Amino acid sequence: MAKVLIFTSHGGGGHISASNAIIEYLKDEHQAYSVALFRDVLPPMDPFRIMTFNTMDCEEAYNFFLRRKWSRAINLLCLSGLWSIPFVKWKVKKLLIPFLQKENPDLIISVIPIVNGVLNEVARSMNIPFLIIPTDLDTSTFIHNVHPKTNDKFFVGLPFNDPAIWKIADKACVYKNQIDVSGFPLRPSFFEPKNIEALKEEFHLPKNKPIIFLLMGAVGSEALYRYVQELKEIKTPFHLIVCLGRNEELRMRINEIPLPPHVTLSLIGFTERIADLMAVSDLCITKAGSVSVAESIYMNKPTLLDCTAKSLMWEDFNIHFIREHKFGLSLCKLKNLKSVVSDFLAHPSKAKEIEKNLANFPKQNFSRTITDVVNKMLSFNK
Repeated sequence: MAKVLIFTSHGGGGHISASNAIIEYLKDEHQAYSVALFRDVLPPMDPFRIMTFNTMDCEEAYNFFLRRKWSRAINLLCLSGLWSIPFVKWKVKKLLIPFLQKENPDLIISVIPIVNGVLNEVARSMNIPFLIIPTDLDTSTFIHNVHPKTNDKFFVGLPFNDPAIWKIADKACVYKNQIDVSGFPLRPSFFEPKNIEALKEEFHLPKNKPIIFLLMGAVGSEALYRYVQELKEIKTPFHLIVCLGRNEELRMRINEIPLPPHVTLSLIGFTERIADLMAVSDLCITKAGSVSVAESIYMNKPTLLDCTAKSLMWEDFNIHFIREHKFGLSLCKLKNLKSVVSDFLAHPSKAKEIEKNLANFPKQNFSRTITDVVNKMLSFNK
């Protein structure tokens, strides 16, 4: 069995979700495992550990900002990383090389942004194949400063075969033979058939009402409360599923919101069953994060993106992508939520048209492509 090391991050939920999915797909053929690079290998370089005397790391700070939708702070954090890495890469190498010498992997996979330029240099110097699986549709922060050489054991798996996504790779000067479309790294449940009636019964969902699924990522968001407050004003009957993520403190607050009889509610904590909940829903309201966007695309569900606050720099592409392909809408002002959703519920034909657009959009089955890509990369060692 080959040893496959996956560098991941606890910032948000997308990186962990992607690395867990890869491990699941590779476990029968290879020894695949994940390591949180910033938390487990590079903590001496973490400015938040230094500033807070080890009481908070950069991933915890990121999640703190994310829950409060402090997008400008997150953008600044990302830009600082992109700017500073070239100046401190010798420090990264000093920590990374001994770690890799100890682990001795046959293949390195990265599902994290910003540091892949340094990772590729180290992998090249140690003659280890290096695979980047972006967890954003905008792959620019993943291939920033990578500078691959023609003889590198290097590969990038793009999420979709879309001209705008290819254009980003072209700007980064990644060679065509080092890129392919492998699909988005989603969990196995997103590629499995669904029994809608059985799922509705299992989750105690009504069979005669449209279902709206509201989620704001694995860390949850304070915005969930405000969305429920607005949605309860809609006059058309519907059932609302609210995914709290890890933000359980919101459960009591949302339960205290007085709902009219025609609006029913299910509150779901952190769960691995997002695919099942999307499958039973008629509309997904979510943040513009790439994982949530990709999940709704793979499940062929119309999407309403939350754009009520400043978006993260890599999420601007997602908003454009959803609009350009007519997969859904974006909401810039919360006060418009009632009218937008009411219009959606009143015109089922519009939803059917969006579902048709989604169904016709080509999507690679990552559960199949990842094993082929990994085996191809491992063949470089022979």
